[in-house]
Parts: sequence; structure tokens; C-alpha cells
Amino acid sequence: SSFILDQMRMIKSDHEVVRLKNAAKVAEIGMEKCVELLAEDVVEKEIAVIAEHAMKKAGAEGFIYPTLVSSGRKSAAPHLPPGDKVVKRGETVFIALGPIVKGYCSDLVRTFSIGEADGLMKEMFNITLEAQEVAMSAAKPGASASDVHQAAVSVIKSSGFVDCLRFRSGHGVGITIHERPNLREDDDTVLKPNMTLAIEPSLFKNGFGGTRICDVVVVTDKGLRRLFEFPRELEAL
Repeated sequence: SSFILDQMRMIKSDHEVVRLKNAAKVAEIGMEKCVELLAEDVVEKEIAVIAEHAMKKAGAEGFIYPTLVSSGRKSAAPHLPPGDKVVKRGETVFIALGPIVKGYCSDLVRTFSIGEADGLMKEMFNITLEAQEVAMSAAKPGASASDVHQAAVSVIKSSGFVDCLRFRSGHGVGITIHERPNLREDDDTVLKPNMTLAIEPSLFKNGFGGTRICDVVVVTDKGLRRLFEFPRELEAL
């Protein structure tokens, strides 16, 4: 049954973890290209096209979701495709990359600012980063998927941004982009070594913008290991 397959796929072999690390490296190459291109007056769609070309050159055979480049108020909608919008000074831009490499997916999301970010946006970003840190600390063997979600939610609730919260803080990742477990309130799956998770707490404020950070991690005997080395801070470009 699909339930049994889901259970089997949650725990990766060491070989699969290596595949996921290779996919992570390709995603980072794409994000480095985005940073090179990001500047005032560049078009969202152009960044996405050039980043995808760089990832294909590095070994991506496709993308598990369309590359997302979303700037300014548009970034309040988490899945809008990149368009002809021009990036403006003072805006934040979130970029999501999902290359597939030898059958395994990655999920790298970072938020940048073009020049100095707005004070409220900086606050939202710092809360998102703290929520991810706390969720990562909670993601260890014996904890449940909902424990990890609640750890992230506790940070966001105490900050007063609960109305900007999404329904989950992450998900499993492997040969598809959304595998079990789901890091949300109603998933009591117990975490075990070699589970691979995308931890991605996000804040989206309608009419204003959004912040999102996503890292793929491997649960280990002692806690977790991040597969990305790409910086997570809100870098002003």
C-alpha cells in the first residue's frame, strides 16, 4: 500500500543521503548565480531562467517545482511564478530552487534584500530565522514531527506575527518534494536517524511581502546535519 511505501521512504539509506547532498550542491550553484544577478531593475523571470540554466549545467535533470523568484509585495503569495516584474531598491526577494539530480530533489529557499530592507521586513525575517533555528534544535530522534512544528510556532506566536503563519513548518524530502513526515500540528510521526526534512518556517503578510528560509537536513543520532552551506542571513545586495 502507499502507506507502507511512505513509511519505507521516510528513512533514507546512506547512499540516498549522498544523492540528496549532491542535489543540495546543485541548488547552491543556482542560488550563487541568483546572488550574482540580483540587483535593482533586474527582471524576476530573467533571474529564474539563468539560475535554471546554471543548475542544468551542474547536473540537474529537471526541477520538482518551477523556480520561484518573488519580490516586493508579490512575495506575500508563496507560489506565484516569476514574471516581468522589475526588482526595486528596498524590496526583499525570496528565491526557491528545487533541482532534481539523479532522481533526488532539493529544496533551497533564501530571502534577500535589494539595498536596506524595510524595518518590518527585517523583523519578520529575524523571526523566521529564529523559528527555523528553534525547529532545527527540536528535530532529533524521539521527537515528533508536530514537536518540530510547535517549536517554530512558539517563536512566531510570541513575536505577534501569528496571522502571517503558514499551516506547516516543513516536510520530508527525497525522490519527491513532499514526503512524510509533515512538520505540522497533526503529524505525530516520531523522528528517526536518516530521515531527511525540509525545515521552512515562513511568514507572509498580505499586501506587504513574505520571508521564507528552507534548509534540507538529515536527522542523526545526535540531532541533525544541514545539507546546505549557503548563508541564511538577510543579505543586502
